[in-house]
Amino acid sequence: MTILEMNNIQKYIKERLLFKLEGRITISKNDRIGIVGLNGAGKSTFLSVLAGKAELDAGTISHKINMIEISQNEEASISVEFSCNLSKWGIGKEMHAGMSGGEKMRMKIAEALDRPFDLLLADEPTSHLDLSGITKLEQEIKNVQGAVIIVSHDRAFLDAVCTKMIEIDNERMIEYQGNYSAYLEQKEVHLNRAQFEYDEYTREKSRLQQAFKEKQSKAKTMKKKPKRMSYKEANLGAEKARSKQAKVNRSAKTIEKRIEQLEKKEKPIQKDQAIFDASQHKRIHNKFVIKMELVNKQMVDRTLFKDLNVMIKPGMKVALIGNNGIGKSTLLRMIAKQEVGISVSGICKIGYLHQTLNDLNQGQSILENVLETSTYSQEKVRTILARMLFKRDEVHKKVSVLSGGERVKVALAKCFVSDANLLLLDEPTNYLDIPTQESLQKVLKEYPGTILFATHDRRLINQLATYTLLIENEKGLLHEGNYDALLKRRQERQTKESSFIDSNEEELLKIEHELSEVIGKLGYITDLSVKQDLENRYESLLKQKRELKVT
Repeated sequence: MTILEMNNIQKYIKERLLFKLEGRITISKNDRIGIVGLNGAGKSTFLSVLAGKAELDAGTISHKINMIEISQNEEASISVEFSCNLSKWGIGKEMHAGMSGGEKMRMKIAEALDRPFDLLLADEPTSHLDLSGITKLEQEIKNVQGAVIIVSHDRAFLDAVCTKMIEIDNERMIEYQGNYSAYLEQKEVHLNRAQFEYDEYTREKSRLQQAFKEKQSKAKTMKKKPKRMSYKEANLGAEKARSKQAKVNRSAKTIEKRIEQLEKKEKPIQKDQAIFDASQHKRIHNKFVIKMELVNKQMVDRTLFKDLNVMIKPGMKVALIGNNGIGKSTLLRMIAKQEVGISVSGICKIGYLHQTLNDLNQGQSILENVLETSTYSQEKVRTILARMLFKRDEVHKKVSVLSGGERVKVALAKCFVSDANLLLLDEPTNYLDIPTQESLQKVLKEYPGTILFATHDRRLINQLATYTLLIENEKGLLHEGNYDALLKRRQERQTKESSFIDSNEEELLKIEHELSEVIGKLGYITDLSVKQDLENRYESLLKQKRELKVT
């Protein structure tokens, strides 16, 4: 059942075309649609247009449905009608000034999903959520009644929930069937086909243009008499020559018309992508890079972790994971300051990306910020910044006017062009569009130094991490492997524990049954020796029962 229809829509920001749809896209009641595109492509604006908060410049959107939003910019507000079970999202019933970004987002989600809707518009709903929150949101989105349109840069989330994708690329909106991975495959086929058609078009056009030139040249030479022919002889064959020349000219005109009638194919546009550079570093040959011994952290009202014992060796890439508020950013900060119980190898140079990006001087330019800690020449730095899409005069932009994604790129550039060989990265993919995330992921994977990174980006953890440091229940445990490996081990352990519990229950049932038989016999057996054996058996069964209940 179609609940919304878009036809030939266009949206401008001042004189700049933001996006346009050539043709029609329909949305059905069970669709789960992901919106993707580069930073600034117009994804959030598109949601605003659907919600009726922004006007179209052309085209139509038709619907008569109940629409609700999860917005980045609007706070959740609990109304009288808001009766959802907030506890299942791990938050209280009252807003307060000290709420974390994750708690605020959970409240927005809880409020939205508590209401009936035909279409839910969600703008970056996984931002600030921890891994458990993202997993819960996935389950909820899959099960809600109604269609969902999601703007997100979380690749794993889009893979898990989406049935369709809409890409905004080079000002055009294109629809793809399937989830994010399916979209990538279809886009690759689409680009290859477009390139093939463009190559065929240019080849045929070039061939026809060459044939046209040859015909024109032949026609011109036919106007001249051969050098060894007299004018009298030439005049005698003039009529015949004019006939041949006319035929050649007609042939040239036919070729020219064929060139005009060729279906024009545009060259596929390949937009520049950010290319990170992290080649400069000093190798570490010590036994450890970071050593944590009995590390404790107490907040005013609670303990984050206690007796933390972890050793990180050279070359390890460790994902720091755990729920919101568990102390991941705090631990990175403690390592950078080498607080009590934490040792960092003496030859380590730390590159530290704060989640708050507070290492950036807002009043300085991009270039000035990066040069402050760089071991490269200005020329080399400018080359590196150009690869990260800060080209020419853009390097002189003040940090204060940059978008969130641009600021993250500047902060990463500071790390990469310094002499750092230990990277402490707090949510490095925050605010980055998907192509930039993938470029960052690639360079971090190839980086030969040591990396400790806090993130909720499952794709990054699975592609990059060689170890995971999980903080939960005030403890920190280092596990070999990525996030999927950690989940697999946990599931295997739960299966074993479940199997053990099942066998316990079966054994208890057997004991209970035998106890009943023994008690029954004790009621009528008169032989003292048999009765003593039964009493001994009764005591033995009780002991077995107590032991099984303890385990």
